[in-house]
Amino acid sequence: MDVQNAKHHILLLGGTGICGLIFTEAALRAGHTLTLYVRTPSKIPPELSSNSNLNVIQGEFHDEEAMKKASGCGADVFISLAGPTLGKREGTPITNALCILYPLLLANGTTKRIMILSTASYSAPQDKRSLKWYMAINFYVKIIGGDSYKEISSMAKETVALGRRLIGLSSESHY
Repeated sequence: MDVQNAKHHILLLGGTGICGLIFTEAALRAGHTLTLYVRTPSKIPPELSSNSNLNVIQGEFHDEEAMKKASGCGADVFISLAGPTLGKREGTPITNALCILYPLLLANGTTKRIMILSTASYSAPQDKRSLKWYMAINFYVKIIGGDSYKEISSMAKETVALGRRLIGLSSESHY
């Protein structure tokens, strides 16, 4: 199989933000099929929404029925570009959505790849520490950022836990 020319069906969370719209346009141009899970379909520009390779499922992060529909769309790739709004105090709605969605994606049997875009404020054990980094995270993101740090950390932890579950389920590496 020619990996570079492989076409995918991608389920995208966060498709109406700046990165999501740029990604959607590029993926459609490359010939992929996309299913966007969005709160507000009207944010999708007409030149994208009219593309026959684009499907839209409207739903909120807490909408389990819409999440079930999204997980059953047949996508072989799941990508989340959703991120918290800096400064807001709204808990961890994206993480809560991932906790609903991940088991559904595993159960559907079609999803082979999962990619979550976050920020660099989640530290992995192998990361090198610096005073500048420590100050930026602890005094800017944690204090001024509202629930952003909590959301980003929770998203990362849930995704790392999913990776560990996948490794336990299969001898094939998913990374």
